[in-house]
Amino acid sequence: MSDSWGADLLNGFDVDECRTIVAQASGQNYSALQMEFRRASEGAYSQGNNEKANVYRLLSQACSLCLAPESASAPFVPFAVFPDRRSAGAEDFAETELAFFAQIAPSITEALIRARLFDLAWTYLTPKSVSYAHMAIDAYCEIPLTPEGWNYDGRRCWRRAFRLALMIGREAKTHARKIEKRIVSAFQGVTAEEYGYFPLWLADILTEFGFGQSSAQSIAEKLEGHGRYFEGQGDLTAAQSYYEGAIVWHKKTEIMKKVAEVTYALAETYASEAAACLNDRRGAFAARSFYEKAIQVLRQIPSNERGLFDANTRIAEHRKMMGTLGGEALQEMHLFEIKSIDISPLVTRSKKDVSQKNRIDALRSFANISPFVRHADLVAEARKMANEYPLSVVFPSVNMSRDGRVVAKTPGLGLSGASDAGHDAIHVLVMRNYTSFHVPLVVQGRVLPALDVLYMEHRISETDFRELATYSPVVMPGREPLWSRGLFAGYDGDFAVAVHLLVPQIEHLVRCHLKAAGVTTTSLDGEGIEMELGLSALLKRQEVEKIFGVDPTFEMRSLLCDPLGANLRNELAHGLAEFAACHSAHAVYVWWFALKLVFNSFWHLATQRAGQTRNDGKSQGDAPAGDGAAPEVVP
Repeated sequence: MSDSWGADLLNGFDVDECRTIVAQASGQNYSALQMEFRRASEGAYSQGNNEKANVYRLLSQACSLCLAPESASAPFVPFAVFPDRRSAGAEDFAETELAFFAQIAPSITEALIRARLFDLAWTYLTPKSVSYAHMAIDAYCEIPLTPEGWNYDGRRCWRRAFRLALMIGREAKTHARKIEKRIVSAFQGVTAEEYGYFPLWLADILTEFGFGQSSAQSIAEKLEGHGRYFEGQGDLTAAQSYYEGAIVWHKKTEIMKKVAEVTYALAETYASEAAACLNDRRGAFAARSFYEKAIQVLRQIPSNERGLFDANTRIAEHRKMMGTLGGEALQEMHLFEIKSIDISPLVTRSKKDVSQKNRIDALRSFANISPFVRHADLVAEARKMANEYPLSVVFPSVNMSRDGRVVAKTPGLGLSGASDAGHDAIHVLVMRNYTSFHVPLVVQGRVLPALDVLYMEHRISETDFRELATYSPVVMPGREPLWSRGLFAGYDGDFAVAVHLLVPQIEHLVRCHLKAAGVTTTSLDGEGIEMELGLSALLKRQEVEKIFGVDPTFEMRSLLCDPLGANLRNELAHGLAEFAACHSAHAVYVWWFALKLVFNSFWHLATQRAGQTRNDGKSQGDAPAGDGAAPEVVP
């Protein structure tokens, strides 16, 4: 850009008129200033004064930028970004325009504008002049420390002042101490009774940048006092925030007794909130969560300090209350009904698929009455649901067992859209669709109707299942009686016996095939004792998907181990599954899933053997029992 253009900008700038425009702004914040400068620019254009219009356009764009103080290289970003366009960005300013900002900044009395112009000149004008950084810090330090200003631009501006002070070398300490002095002074001059959370916000910025150590004790005591004030007023949320801040500052003083004392006070606020929940509409579910939080806080007190406050007794009391409230929390959950689905066509088809066939063909049709669920399809459906109903993944979720225990917590996607949280949120939807819709639909619409036909048309004995297990490659030698008895129990309608027998055998099956593939299935503790890994850990091994396939592996994890799923293996192993759970749709599905594994590997071996017999023109002898080879689970 030419020098004449820079001269035009200076000609269009009137410092007194600029003060008048600033005074007319609806508030002393960047958004209000940006709007006022834009109006001034539009007014100047309408009057044909292009020089003045360009000046106010540039000032409007400078005020429109959003400050990102955590970034050293790009502290200014556009306030609006769309797929095909954006608002003004700092990189849009030409060198001449940045130099113009630096030239007019000293004459501007409004600290917000002066800090912005000097900061833009320091960050983007080349060659860099450290004097601009100094003047930007000085301007930032003139911004009033008030709750109103803090909520608008003050928080970001003071954080930016600290960042700049720590960036500029030898004089950084002088500037940082100046900022520290201003904030500590403001903190000491305000009270929570009058200003709410503002004192805590000031203490937090000192914590963030590691300043205020010389005033740590007075800051800690004042924060603690504010916490006790709000607790006395019944505002437990504010009390908790101040107690948490006080704990941070008491730790700086290294007076651990005070740390323990305030930690105990914090835990008591959660216990008080839990008790309050039982007297209002929040109920047992919320109360249980607050008791859990109280326990977590009490555990932060060092063991040698707990006796001073009888913390262990309080932990025991809270745990007892959590157990009592677990059942009440489940009763508070509401059942949401959706429109019923007519599965009668599915039932008719299922019966037809196994009807009027010989025993082995009927059993083969029954084992494959439904394919393994496709995990990729479940994920795609969950992503579609998340896009169509975003609230289903925004908020965190809590999963409770039948006895009221919290067995899984999943963070929601939130407004940030973080990738890790997004993956967890999608997994919740996947598990919900699988366990609540897919499994019951397959059981009610396919498995049970087809099983009724098997009862009517065939008489299958435990000996038949024993022969099936004997010639199935997935069944390890010596385990045939357990598999056959479990499969027959399910066929005979006793699914409680079936799952208690078959679930441990599925775990043994996974372990044996992993060992055969050279995968370590044990762990060593600190004393050198070797322990077998449980099914949950085994199914996390990457080799499992190579051996059994992605989809069967997903089903085993979901049915047996995932707290968000049926979790049947863990429920059975710990004696938590009641009789009804052993006859649920998930239990029936596990029995049918086990039969599917055994029969399909049996059938695969039988067809291979038959083909080999035809090719060789002679029999190959008896089919081998399980030999540790990778199982074929797909027909």
